[in-house]
Amino acid sequence: KKMTTQSHASIYGDLTNICKEPISAFMGHPLNGSETEADSSRKYKYQSTATPDVMLEYLKGKRETSTDEEEIERLDQEIRYHTITEGKVQEILEQISHQVT
Repeated sequence: KKMTTQSHASIYGDLTNICKEPISAFMGHPLNGSETEADSSRKYKYQSTATPDVMLEYLKGKRETSTDEEEIERLDQEIRYHTITEGKVQEILEQISHQVT
């Protein structure tokens, strides 16, 4: 609640000031002077991931935090499977690309 006292939702429909506001106002930093500074109050730090890689990165993250040996082995197998499958898909795509060019 404390962070939403200046929420843009509270002025819904009022476009008179929106053009004058810096980008940082939309990022949650309306008065700190930096328009691209990250929000340090977040609990987790996120790294962007390409959409096709989301599942594999999720599995790797889950594997890193797991303490159950059976789950670790299952995750390792699943990661290997998806890595090998992706490699095969890339090979096939390269072959198709060479055939059409």
